[in-house]
Amino acid sequence: MDNKKHSGEPLNGEGMTEELWDAFYAAAGGQPRKERPSEGKDARSDGENPAGKVPADGITPAAAENSVPAGEGFVREEDFSDENARSDGENPAGIIPDDGENPDAPAERPEKKQGTAADLYDWLEIFAVSVAIVFFVFAFVARVAVVDGSSMTDTLKHGDKLLVRELLYTPKQGDIIVCQSEFFGFNEPLVKRVIATEGQTVRLDLEEWTVYVDGVALEEPYIKRLAGQNMLGWSYGEEYVVPEGHLFVMGDNRNGSLDSRDGNIGPIDERYVIGQVVFRFLPLSSFGPLN
Repeated sequence: MDNKKHSGEPLNGEGMTEELWDAFYAAAGGQPRKERPSEGKDARSDGENPAGKVPADGITPAAAENSVPAGEGFVREEDFSDENARSDGENPAGIIPDDGENPDAPAERPEKKQGTAADLYDWLEIFAVSVAIVFFVFAFVARVAVVDGSSMTDTLKHGDKLLVRELLYTPKQGDIIVCQSEFFGFNEPLVKRVIATEGQTVRLDLEEWTVYVDGVALEEPYIKRLAGQNMLGWSYGEEYVVPEGHLFVMGDNRNGSLDSRDGNIGPIDERYVIGQVVFRFLPLSSFGPLN
């Protein structure tokens, strides 16, 4: 390099002349050193760097002011202070608060409530279906019967409310049934126990209060016995064979029941059987199934 052209004295220990500084600032897009105000005298009192001199760390004061600290990468909290917040209450930065709710998110629309007419229609529909089910049950499946009298004491008592099964029922020995009889003009239902079915032979031991069916004594812990008395008999003779399609029935209160032992009533035609008593629902103290 020509010493004449660059005759200036070194500005520092590294040998940098004014021409070299000018060339360096021209390459960096800065202002040549000759055109800058002199240092010291023309320096602004506010501490700014009008000459654009690059400090030893390579960062100018203007760049340092607008820079983001290393390792952060977040918007400074002061940039979104109350002074810079929009007056309309919106969230310009899109920041989600700590409670997890986004104020800019669209509000959920409340569900529309059904009108009174729709609610009434639903209730009427439920009521109609319930009535239909109850009608079907009591017309084809079961019905309610009330005990009238004491012929089934102590198993059943006067006034007990019973549920009677009708659908697909075939009477068998030992069942409690509700039936009708020609003797009463089919106007009064009878509640009795089936002793024997068609073709079976019935015999009574009046002194022992024992009933034999086909030669086998029935175990009847449910009957009401009267101490010192014989069980009421019949006029059929020693034995009785149940006719086809009929049932021989008796009350558990053997001396207080008008049943098949009486010739006026006789055996019950199976066609007049209403159904089997399966449940007692009143009184509540006796609530439960019946065997």
